[in-house]
Amino acid sequence: FFMVGNKMNYYSTVVTTVHNSGNEIGSHSYNHCNMKTTKINKIIEQEELTAQIYYELTQDTLKLTRPPYGSINSKVKKSLDTIFITWNIDTEDWRYRDVEHIKEAVLNEVDDGDIILMHDSYETTVEAVRQLLPILYSEGYQVVSVSELANLKGRTLEKNTIYRSIN
Repeated sequence: FFMVGNKMNYYSTVVTTVHNSGNEIGSHSYNHCNMKTTKINKIIEQEELTAQIYYELTQDTLKLTRPPYGSINSKVKKSLDTIFITWNIDTEDWRYRDVEHIKEAVLNEVDDGDIILMHDSYETTVEAVRQLLPILYSEGYQVVSVSELANLKGRTLEKNTIYRSIN
């Protein structure tokens, strides 16, 4: 789960529940800024604030960052001490908000090592996941965190690197 920093305190119960359930949480910026167009000192300041809020809630540190819109440049990549995770399957659930569209976007493209972009803030996405999981499991897929995927693939995720999938 990649979470927006300025919402973590408001949804603190969600943050701690997700964390305490053993799920992996990463930063999705402090305020969903476009990292290509925001000044680097502001991005650094906001990522530090996000990390501080997360630590206060969980006593844990953030290791992963998903840049909003997948938008990142080399300056950001070099300046933040994090591992960047984007995706190689975009369900466009934010655009279509349609269970069948989301399911088809996954089932038509999914392959071992893929990272799928979805937003848990939409009921249609939550329902699509409820329907997708049994199908994916029956086809032999495991649904795991990014770090678990890297571990299963024998890969070490490196800071200042962008991962769209892990093969």
